[in-house]
Parts: sequence; C-alpha cells; structure tokens
Amino acid sequence: MSFFLREHEGRAISGRARRIVAGGSLLLIVLLGALSLATTPASLASSAWWPAAGIALGLGVQFRAARLWLLAPLVGATTLPLALIAGRPIAVALALAVVVAVEMAVGVLILRGRSSRVPRLERKADVGRLLVAAVASALTFAILAALVDLVSAGPAAALDRLITAPSKHAAGVLLITPLYLVIRRTRGRRSWWETALQFAACAAVTFAVFLTDTTLPITFLALTPLAWAAIRLSTKTVIAQMLAIAAIASYGSASGHGPFSFERLGAMTGSVMLQVFELSMVCVFLVLSLTISHERSMTWMLHESEEIFRRNFDTSVAGMLILRRLDGDAWRILRSNDAARAILGDTEHRRALSDHLDEASIQALATAVDAGDGSGTRLRAETSSGRNLDVSFSHIDNDASDRLYALQFLDITQILQARRLEHEELERAAEVQRALAPLSLPSVPDWRFAARSIPARQVGGDFYDIRVFAGRAVVTVGDVMGKGIGSGMLAASTRTALRLQVGDEDPVDAVSRTAQLVDEDLGRVGAFVTLAHCTVEFTSGEVELVDAGHGLIFIVRDHGRSVERIASTDLPLGLSEDWHPIAARLEPGDSLVLLSDGILDLWDDAVENIERELGALAQQGGTTQDIIDALCADADAAAERDDITAVLVART
Repeated sequence: MSFFLREHEGRAISGRARRIVAGGSLLLIVLLGALSLATTPASLASSAWWPAAGIALGLGVQFRAARLWLLAPLVGATTLPLALIAGRPIAVALALAVVVAVEMAVGVLILRGRSSRVPRLERKADVGRLLVAAVASALTFAILAALVDLVSAGPAAALDRLITAPSKHAAGVLLITPLYLVIRRTRGRRSWWETALQFAACAAVTFAVFLTDTTLPITFLALTPLAWAAIRLSTKTVIAQMLAIAAIASYGSASGHGPFSFERLGAMTGSVMLQVFELSMVCVFLVLSLTISHERSMTWMLHESEEIFRRNFDTSVAGMLILRRLDGDAWRILRSNDAARAILGDTEHRRALSDHLDEASIQALATAVDAGDGSGTRLRAETSSGRNLDVSFSHIDNDASDRLYALQFLDITQILQARRLEHEELERAAEVQRALAPLSLPSVPDWRFAARSIPARQVGGDFYDIRVFAGRAVVTVGDVMGKGIGSGMLAASTRTALRLQVGDEDPVDAVSRTAQLVDEDLGRVGAFVTLAHCTVEFTSGEVELVDAGHGLIFIVRDHGRSVERIASTDLPLGLSEDWHPIAARLEPGDSLVLLSDGILDLWDDAVENIERELGALAQQGGTTQDIIDALCADADAAAERDDITAVLVART
C-alpha cells in the first residue's frame, strides 16, 4: 500500500518492497475472503460483503498494466480455494476464479491504464475515477458470475448474484483500494489526545449502532465521528475508520444486530441496504476529507509563503519598504527592514516617504503607479541626503481601498561615482589616443590622402599613421585583437614602435623590428596585431607593402573602372616572425585603400560588397575624403561592431 511504499514522497519503490506488498495482499485476500465466508448468513448463496475485491484492485494498480497477465491469474488462483471452501464444484470454482481475474483487470485498466505511476487520490476527479473503476469492475464480476450461476445453479441463483454482487464488490473496492493509492500528506499535526479521543468516539458510536438490538433509525450516528475525522484528521485515518465501521456493521448485521439486521430485514434486503450505506458513506466522507485536506494544504502553503516573505523582508540586504499610498502623492511607510533603516535613517518615527526621498523621486513613483499598478517598475530615486537609489516596486493585492506597495531599493551612490570616474578615465584615454593620430594629412603635389578611424568604444584597438619623407610616404593601418582600453594601449605601443623606424627603411625590415619590440607585450597578454604597412614612391608610384594578416587592401584602378584586392598568407604580429614584400604600382587615377576588418560589419561581412562600393564611389568623382566618409557612413548606426579604420592614398 502507498502507506508502506511512500511513493508520494518521491522515493523509489524497490522490487523487494513490491514483492512484499504483493505477498501481503494475496494473504489478505485469503484471510478476509475466509472471514467473509465465515460470516455469510445461511440464507445467502454468497457472502454479505467482499473486501477482497478492493485488495485485488489495489494490488493491481501498484504495477504497470503489462504485469496484468501475471497478477490477474495469480489473484484468481488465490480465490480458487475460497470458492471450493464455499462448496462450489471444481468447474464453477475455476470459472469464478477467471471472473475474479477479469474483474481485477477491468478495474486496473480504468484506474491506472498505461500510466507509469501509481494513481493519486487527491482531488474530487480522482474520487470519480475510483468510483467508475469500482462500479465497472463490480458490474463485470456480477454479470459474468451470474452467467456462471445460470449455467450451474439456475436462474434464481443468477438473479441473486445480480442483486447482491455489484454493491458488495463496489463497496469492497471503495473501502480498501484507496489505501493503495498515493494520498497527499495532510499538513500540520493533530495532538495525540485528539486522535485518541476521536478513535474512541468512533468505536463507541459504531458498537452502539451496529452491535445492539435497537430498532431505532440511528444509523446516522455512525457518521458523526467520521465528520470529525474528515475535518480534523488525515484522509488515510478517515479511510481506515470507514473500513472498520464497514467490518463491524457487516458482522453485526450478519449476527442479527443493528439497523441492517439480516434476521429482521431478510438476508438479501439487509445485505443490499448495508452495502448501499457503505457506498454512500465512502463517497461522501472521502470527497469531504479530500476537499478539506486540499484547503488545509493551500492554507499551509499560504502560511509558508507569508513566512518566507517575512524572513526575506527582514533579512534582505536590499532596503525594503511596505508603503500605503494616501491621497495625491503622499505615501506612508508601514514597515521597513534593517537595510532600509541603514540607508534612509529613522523610518520608525518618520513615516512619511517625503521625509526620505526628494520631491522628484516621489513624483516619479506616483506617475509610475498612475500609469498602471506599478508592478515590476524600476526607477532611479534620490534621498534627501543626496544618495542615489535603484528602486523597484510592485503592487500588493489587497482590498481596493487599501493601496499597498512593496518597494525594494539598493544604494548605488558609490557605483555611480565609480562609473563616472571610469567614464572620465576613458575619456582621457580617448583624448590621448586621438592625440597620437596624425594631426593633419600630408599635402603632396599629384597625390591626395584621406583617413578616418571610428572606435567601437571610447578607446579602440585600431590605429593608422601617414608620414612623408623625401620622395615617399609611409602608410600604416593596424588592428589589435579586441576592443577597449587594453587594445588601445597595445595599439599605441605598436604605432610608437613603427615610428621608431626610419622612413627609407624596407617595409619588411620595419615590420620585423617592430615585432621584436612588441612581441613580449603581445605574448604576455595573448594578443596579436594585424598590420598593413607600405611605402609609396611619389615619382614612380611604386608601392611596396607588407600584409601581416590584415587582408583588406585594395587598389582602385582608373577612377573606379576596376578594383583589385591584394592579399597574402602572412600571419599577424605575435603569431609569426616571417613576412614577405608585395609590390604594386599606382598609375594616375589609381588609389590605394587600407581598411581594418571592422568595416565588414557595415557591409554584411562580404568583401565583394566593399569592392563594388569602392568602384562606384570612385566613379562618382568625389574627393578622397568623400570616398572614405561614404564607405564608413553607417558606422554610428551599427549596434554591435568592431573598431573601423580606413586610409586612402590616391594618385591624381
């Protein structure tokens, strides 16, 4: 039974426990079946009550439906000796054993079906399913057993079976099977003396009603202790007491006592009335007990929720207030926790919220409430002492005339101060980085220069440099892995290392020496730098460049009639020590464009889109700066992007 298996507590049920329950249930079928036969009146062809039907169904629901092929025949075989003891011929006894197996199978399939869990008995719907299973299985037994009696004993015996069997089998199911089901544990404990007193009252009333010779209609008195049990005790206690009442009533009626005395009413009439009483008793008090148990559980859960709220309220590290809104924008503090008092001060005597928050914060609070109920709203507030609070509040469901709100807040004054300091530091770092960029672009006859750098944050990891020496320009675009101030520092050190190289130095040598200077810093932080570094001869237009993992280098030919991409397989600084020169030539009307990979975020990560746009912009005939600005036009609108840098060198 679930009382022993404790499945309702979520514990696994072992195979050994199931075998014990199965063996105990089969033994109970034999014992209670024998007791039923022993108390059978001589005038009845079968017993007056049959609790073995409830034990059989309870045993069946403890196992999956796939086990019915084994359990049903086993239960049928267990009842075979009982039929023989009752004087049935062997053929009839075998037939009745088969009927018992079918009865059990029908009840199990209705009550459990293909479910993997033992059925629960918690709601009125569960009682309804149990009632359907009891009636269906009892009718199945009555009809099949009546057919057996019709063949073996004649119509009279079959009719008796049809009249008496359904009620006694259904009563047996409703009285016994619930003990095998999973029943919600009743919250709260009753005192031992109340339980003992209730049991004593139930026993006294039951004996007085069913074991005396009174003919007064006092059957209802037996229900009074059950009402007490249903209201105050557990559902299992109610079921156990109903089973005890049914057993005593059956014994008393069979022995000629109580309101259903078989001697006074006749065996058949008394038996049917007894079973109707038992069925009515079970249906009424089982539903009553489950309903009260459900309400009691809900009340207990509500109490626990209130206790949890109270503990969380008192111990929360955030300040918490319970407020009542008065007329207009006036608020009164009903309750506060220690954290709130530490932040706001004396909230026990200074109950007005206006004593603690400034007027603008109170007005914002009232506006948020007027816009809805305020539930889940967050806002910033300031105390009268100048401290900044992050506030969230919600409406507490209560009487409409009592407008209560729970307000929770954190003191974020130091956080805001730290953010301001951080912002100021970043602004200073950005100013330093902007100061390291070329102050102005070179002015060289027949040559034009344009550049733009847009960091993703205040400080970026991109950098560029354009220097002019005698007869040549040295142009660099670099991109340090990552964003932010750390990448900005590495970008500044890499740019400085490149500037240490003289202007007439070979680009490969310049990159190699720069790598030697910054390699230790890059290795320490696990970073790398992509670099496009080149020299441009003004007279010949010869270009010699190094592409250290950069990849976005283009030559726009003849004012945009074609676009060539220059690419190499060399690795960035920090990942390699070997780079190779790439030679090219710029004719009049040609342009060299160096881009960082952040530009891809603006062009759907497609190099083809950039090439097409470069050609179109060059053909429009704008200035070199117009081309660069148009290429980076959507940078400010991009929500998530990398640093963007673009440099253009054009030969006119």
